[in-house]
Amino acid sequence: MRHLTHRLRARTAEVRATSGSSVKATAFAIGYVLTRLPLLPPLMLGPFRRHRQRRAEVRAITGSRRVPGHGQGRLAFRLTGGLGDVLVIARFMRDLHATCGPFMFDVFAPRPEIVTWAFVSVDGFGRAYHDIVFDEVIESYDAAFRINQFVVVHDNLLEWRDLMDRPALVKAIAAIIRFRPKIDVFVDRHPLMDNFLAQRAVFLNRTRADFLHLMADIRYGGDTLPLRIDEEAAGRAGLAGTPYITIGNGFDQDFIITQARATKCYPYFNEVIAQLRTSLPGVRFVQLGTKTSESLEAVDLNLVGRTSLSEAAGILAGALLHIDNEGGLVHLASCLGVTSAVVFGPTPADYFGYGGNVNISPVFCGGCWWIDPTWMDACPRHFDTARCMTTQTPGAVVARILAHLEEAGARAAVTNARPAVASLPAT
Repeated sequence: MRHLTHRLRARTAEVRATSGSSVKATAFAIGYVLTRLPLLPPLMLGPFRRHRQRRAEVRAITGSRRVPGHGQGRLAFRLTGGLGDVLVIARFMRDLHATCGPFMFDVFAPRPEIVTWAFVSVDGFGRAYHDIVFDEVIESYDAAFRINQFVVVHDNLLEWRDLMDRPALVKAIAAIIRFRPKIDVFVDRHPLMDNFLAQRAVFLNRTRADFLHLMADIRYGGDTLPLRIDEEAAGRAGLAGTPYITIGNGFDQDFIITQARATKCYPYFNEVIAQLRTSLPGVRFVQLGTKTSESLEAVDLNLVGRTSLSEAAGILAGALLHIDNEGGLVHLASCLGVTSAVVFGPTPADYFGYGGNVNISPVFCGGCWWIDPTWMDACPRHFDTARCMTTQTPGAVVARILAHLEEAGARAAVTNARPAVASLPAT
């Protein structure tokens, strides 16, 4: 509770200083409290059920991780971020284990259930815990790390002796430690300096997908990642045998905004769908997303808030194309081998974009990601709208999408298909 209160005061002060508006700062504070309400019951029940559960987890970790002569390297990773970050880090851990294994590792994150789902195929993965217990248990591991846009080692806690029989792992850890001075200024001011970290990565010829690999001096194993998907989800939605395109327009639900729409969300997807229909009459349009998504009237099937991760992945896996602004579903599509058409604005395409995607950069401005703490809420240049998005015309987006489908040979194959009508029951 003290941690949440301290963070609320700090973030509200940042919003007030950046925007110069007490009204915006108050709106932010109210939004912050409302989004954190689900956390209050567990915190208030701390002396009772939640406290016992937490202590049980700590005892389980400390009792099993540092048994003398256990013979296995045991690593702990504290992970922050949304679905996209989790998937990027899962691929990094896949490649770290392939290069430096065997070893076992646990992950500590705000949403352990997402980590558990995303890491299902990653060798060496033990268990995901809530990050609230991380500081209490890191001494029970041979090495502990903090990982998001970068990876850093708690080198004061390293148990080198327990890792010396794994020279490849020792080499990777040493590489991470040596790399840190090059980005220390960004690490110390994360996330406020993430934009500059991204620029540094780009000028090192890396992207979000493989910058962590550069830090550890390991090879990137590719975008695809085996995931637990619901292979029947598309059938239950009435999409089996029907060509369809998925579309999303949400953003990380941990962000607090006071405006009607986040700056990174493209406002003209309804118009894009309407124009695409004239060239792709046999294709259905299916919207995926969570509570931050804005429902689109033009879609044939709206599944916002009605799918689990496994169901969303199952539907996404069968799509001809995924259309979105930059976000978690784009990273998920890349794991499944599905191409995305991504409208970029505040987030930089040269850092977040995947090489096989249709990456649509702004025609005006853009790239203000973490230029200030309220970049997601309001244009840092104080325009009434996020012009990096509003100046990107639907016609230009459609032209890029059709050109891709033409090149991929998909357009001719779907022109005469007949649409089906069905819906997926709410979950």
